[in-house]
Amino acid sequence: KKEMTQQYIYEFISWNPVFNNQLTQDVTYYPVYERMIRTYVITFLDGNNEVFDVQEVAYGQSPNHPEGTPTKQEDKQYYYEFRMWETTTVKVYQDLTINAIFYRHLQKYQVTFVDEYNNVLNSQMVEYGNGATEPDASIIPNKPSTHEYVYVFSGWDLPFSYITEDITVKTI
Repeated sequence: KKEMTQQYIYEFISWNPVFNNQLTQDVTYYPVYERMIRTYVITFLDGNNEVFDVQEVAYGQSPNHPEGTPTKQEDKQYYYEFRMWETTTVKVYQDLTINAIFYRHLQKYQVTFVDEYNNVLNSQMVEYGNGATEPDASIIPNKPSTHEYVYVFSGWDLPFSYITEDITVKTI
């Protein structure tokens, strides 16, 4: 057995000279090996650290760009857009793991302002952690007075200064 190197694997083929069943003199036999370029495993991981692609690449060569687009699971605060692989131009001299790199974007949530009858007064898309802009007072309807009561707009039923989900805010 001949030990492999970083670059080559050796496979036994035969003995030299060929074995002779009738020996008439001392003979020294030498092993004959086929030398093959060694390959390494390149593993591409998506944004969730799951295997996206696996390639066998010959020593000193570069991996190919994987087919398709990797993803990363969005969360309440962010969604992700694939940007690039860490590298695909590297020369391979060992097993290697290559990670996907992503742009990170704040999620956007809808804030809907409604009157007491659920008529939409204003709707806005707001990035996670930001506040919505209070609608202009001119679009807030007046509630007609009755014989018993006079109604005055006093505010909103929910805070909207730090948005983390879709919400509907109603007049009070």
